[in-house]
Amino acid sequence: MVFGVYDERSGRGKDSIIPPEIKGWNWGAFGVTLIWGIYYGAWVVLWGFLLGLIPLVGILWQVYVGMKGNEWAWRKNKWQSVEQFIATQNKWKPWGIVFFILGILPVFLSLFNIFDSFRR
Repeated sequence: MVFGVYDERSGRGKDSIIPPEIKGWNWGAFGVTLIWGIYYGAWVVLWGFLLGLIPLVGILWQVYVGMKGNEWAWRKNKWQSVEQFIATQNKWKPWGIVFFILGILPVFLSLFNIFDSFRR
């Protein structure tokens, strides 16, 4: 993804060395899993299409992608530095959070309606 000088630890697939600074949660990978995965060439996220058809398994898959996303993006792409990687992933954060909220909002509204109907 980057032309010129890059961190030699990145973009080497399984031979990449994962810096400790990038380990952790990735909101973009969690909230906009498919778009994020295609953009970074993390094709493993396509399993989410199939797993999303199974109740509860789909959300568990998204959580897993959120936990592993930074590592996958680091391994699949060349980055100038850890700082550049983190800055780039932070641009995905608001979108991931917004889409997560939009995804769970119908569930909460449905539950609210169900509980409200029991009170009547």
